[in-house]
Amino acid sequence: SLSFRMPADKDQRALLVALFREMTRPTLAAPSEAVHGRTVVSTSLIFLQRQIWVQVGCLLPVVRNHNFYALPWFPRDVEKSVHAAPREVVFWQNHVSLKADCSMAVWRFLKQTVLDDFPFNLVFKNVRKLPGSKAGRKVYALRAHEATILSYSDLQQRFAAAVLFPHDVGMISFDDLYVLGIPLFLPELELVASMAYAQLASTKNYPWYLLREEHASLRAFRADRDAALPWDPGWGGREALNSTGSAVYLGHGPLEFKQILDAVSTANFALFPHIHRFQSLVGLLCDLAGLQEGELAATAVAMRRAAARAWKATSMFYERAALHLLGHQGTRQIENVES
Repeated sequence: SLSFRMPADKDQRALLVALFREMTRPTLAAPSEAVHGRTVVSTSLIFLQRQIWVQVGCLLPVVRNHNFYALPWFPRDVEKSVHAAPREVVFWQNHVSLKADCSMAVWRFLKQTVLDDFPFNLVFKNVRKLPGSKAGRKVYALRAHEATILSYSDLQQRFAAAVLFPHDVGMISFDDLYVLGIPLFLPELELVASMAYAQLASTKNYPWYLLREEHASLRAFRADRDAALPWDPGWGGREALNSTGSAVYLGHGPLEFKQILDAVSTANFALFPHIHRFQSLVGLLCDLAGLQEGELAATAVAMRRAAARAWKATSMFYERAALHLLGHQGTRQIENVES
């Protein structure tokens, strides 16, 4: 959100918005016009692309984050990059979305439900005052020092899968776990939207801050009109960004479940392939218990392949952006790099 934590002074806000509009102006308004700057601005979220359009009238390209920092190298042979099957499933960062009391209730339910013959150990991360691991214990928490020093490599090798309850439409933790190829279990989108609805109605600021009206107080005049977009943003953007659909991206008006579901449906965790989804905690346990031998390993391979295919499209955007930033002189430099 552009207006998240922006200064309250109207003049300062107007100057910042004017600067942003200047930065994101197309280089060529028309083929006959002169070059205007060489700034390339993009966003990694479909929701933010649409929110920025209705806030200030600038339409940005969506460029996926690939989170390569999570890997020492990008695995070229995904078939050989899957480690021996671990037996722990981590409940990742769910203290944010579930809050402390609800997270504790989930832990108590699992503790009473998971029997000794359950095929996985269930591990909670960043939840205080829970017992740690010991022989025979199936549900436990990472100890404080473990949660602090876990590296991406440790995560990839230690955990068979991760359970994630989303807390916003954009989550770095989801992107990190996806690029690592750790199979992900998330609630069905209707359940995510129901959780978001409850949190938006009962809490302030966080979680789901991108959906909150207090962080979307800007509004562009053109967002109130059904004018043609400068180009097709994809993912149904032409239909979404009309005078009635823009309410989804501003949080204005009464809280409506359908608007929240529409917003949630633009998130990476809703669109990326090879995600396991559950409708309840009982359903989650049944899904985990019913996994076939090698099924999670196959999911990890499929996730990495999907990420590799997506990188091809992203790299083409970066190449075009580099050519644009360098101008005509950069064409030969790019060709030399490719050769």
